[in-house]
Amino acid sequence: MPARSALLNVEEFTGQAAHYAPKLALAIALLALGALFTRALGWGMSAVLRRARVRAATIQLAAWITSLAGWLLVVTIVLSTLQLQAIVLGLSGVLALMGAAFVTSASGTSNDIIAGFFLAADEDIGVGYRIQAAGVQGVVRKIDFRKTRIVDDEGKLHVIPNRLVESAEWIVYRPEPSSRRD
Repeated sequence: MPARSALLNVEEFTGQAAHYAPKLALAIALLALGALFTRALGWGMSAVLRRARVRAATIQLAAWITSLAGWLLVVTIVLSTLQLQAIVLGLSGVLALMGAAFVTSASGTSNDIIAGFFLAADEDIGVGYRIQAAGVQGVVRKIDFRKTRIVDDEGKLHVIPNRLVESAEWIVYRPEPSSRRD
């Protein structure tokens, strides 16, 4: 019995090539369509955010994240088309770990947003109030979703995360007459 060669012979190679050629052609076509899809997705996100008058840096970041998500979807579809499910499973595991890391790192931001809602609803603090919070004394100029802005007596603007204002004591010296809530 002759020993079988580890290399493919011509008939096996042509058989494998005939089997995978349509899948490879489909994968290439899906990549081309995916490139158009992700470009349109990023452009659409940018257009929506520009219409909403969002800052340019935020628009670029959101468009990049949207395009990245689109490419992940396209790559997953292409790999599935090529019947490379093991790579798709590995990729999904990596994405799950990245998502967990993102959620963990975003906890400070979510705490700021929640504290911002509480500060907005509190009657003892508001724009124009003279307060001391987080070691800063001055007049509140703005409270948004994430930050409280206080201008001190020297004219310096202090931008303080809302969670630091809400989680500690703040002292109200006086609300400005035009800003009192009745």
